[in-house]
Formats: sequence, structure tokens, C-alpha cells
Amino acid sequence: PTEAEWEYACRAGTITTFFFGENDSLLNYYSWNNENSSEKTHPVGMKKPNPWGLYDIYGNVDEYCFDWKGKYSITEIYNPVGPSRGNYKMTRGGHYWSVHLFRGKPAVSSSSRAGTHLKSGSRNHGFRVARDKY
Repeated sequence: PTEAEWEYACRAGTITTFFFGENDSLLNYYSWNNENSSEKTHPVGMKKPNPWGLYDIYGNVDEYCFDWKGKYSITEIYNPVGPSRGNYKMTRGGHYWSVHLFRGKPAVSSSSRAGTHLKSGSRNHGFRVARDKY
């Protein structure tokens, strides 16, 4: 998915920091993170899903998006797509050791963004298969 599609699916109709609200202490119910992962990935679906039934939105692995790394437009647009080329792909969701806590705050939210160099293979990166229904 594009970054915008990923965030739309992550939020599942919500506008809060996390799809489950503002209480970051609930992350352990929804994500594999540095408090509960034993520093490894886990099979998908072992934590609670978001309201649309999507699992592992936060934590487990950083999920590559279609977009190349770039800044968002300062004007609101529908389903923006990043630059047409680059060296870094955008990732969303955070991986198992990036979710809890960075300087006392979660390092991930529904709007968190990161960029990863394509040549940096890692067990912390993956992707979400998405398909247009048509």
C-alpha cells in the first residue's frame, strides 16, 4: 500500500494517536514490542486486531510502503504519493524493538513514519500484502 493507504487502514476510522485511543499502556495488547517480543518477530495474528480486523499494525516488523521517502505536502490532498524515485522506501508501524519507549514515549503511532534504505536487509522489515478489490 501507499503510505496514505497504510495509515487509513491503520486508523480504521479513528483520529486518535493509536486506533485504540490515546492510552499507550495498551500497546502490549496490540503489538509485539521491546517489552514482550523477546527481541524477535512472531507469527501474525497473535495480538488483538484493529477495528477493521488488521493484525500487527504496530510492532513486529517495519512495513515497507509503495512510496519513496519524502516530505508530505503542506496542503491537504487525497491519497498522496511520495516522490517518483529515491534510495529510501517509507516504512510504517515500527518493529518489535522500536515500539516502546523512546525518551519515555512510544516511538510509534498511527501517523509515525520512517525511511529505510533498500539495501539494508533486516529481519525487522517486511510488507503488508494489499490488493485493490476490483
